[in-house]
Amino acid sequence: MNKRQIALLLVWLFLSTSSMAKTLVFNTSQNGYPPFLIDYVDGTHSGIIFQVVEKITHKLGYQLETVGLPKMRISILMDNDKLDATAAAKEWVVDADKYVFSDVIIQVKDLLAWPKARPINFGKIEDLFGKTIGTHHGYRYPLLDEHFSTKKIRALSASSEFSMLKNTIQNRVDATVINATVAKWIIKNDELMAGKFAFSEIDLGSFGYRIMFTTKWKSFVEKFNKELVSMKESGELEKIISEYE
Repeated sequence: MNKRQIALLLVWLFLSTSSMAKTLVFNTSQNGYPPFLIDYVDGTHSGIIFQVVEKITHKLGYQLETVGLPKMRISILMDNDKLDATAAAKEWVVDADKYVFSDVIIQVKDLLAWPKARPINFGKIEDLFGKTIGTHHGYRYPLLDEHFSTKKIRALSASSEFSMLKNTIQNRVDATVINATVAKWIIKNDELMAGKFAFSEIDLGSFGYRIMFTTKWKSFVEKFNKELVSMKESGELEKIISEYE
């Protein structure tokens, strides 16, 4: 190999490395998580979280590459540098200090949802004693888990928020504890559910939805947070959120 060929090879390696370094691999979830992450059949995406990540990533001069992964693979791939970021709340993550989190993009509440035709009186946890409450399979409910264990409150789990709401409307549960933003999106977009639910004024937990990055993206996260502040102050973030309400 002559000097010219070596020089060309070094240039190619530099450009390749630079290109790889300027690409953020982001998990959009296996089936999405509307309205935060929405996957379309043509491979495109939208949603509150996706729009924020896409806008800030591109503004900072990075390419965005998406993958749709099941929950069980996320931490494995992030720990092996095969995935750079995913949407998460710190409260959901085991060993959260292994990662770097963005500031909160949107604060989300878990509320009780029940059919308007079968309202329940809910002012305190004890009001749920003797009732059956819909839950999401694999989720934890700090305010309710003790009472589920003692059977003071019965739980019926389902694999998705849609199924949880369906169980509620079909009288299989008295109410369901559910992410309010997700529930309202489903109800709004399903003609069989639209207008049929009411929600509690009291929340059963809340969390800040963020982006979780591997530690090598620490300096990027600092820039990401500055752009996020700008989006909040300008009203741009609120405008994005309002598109999905």
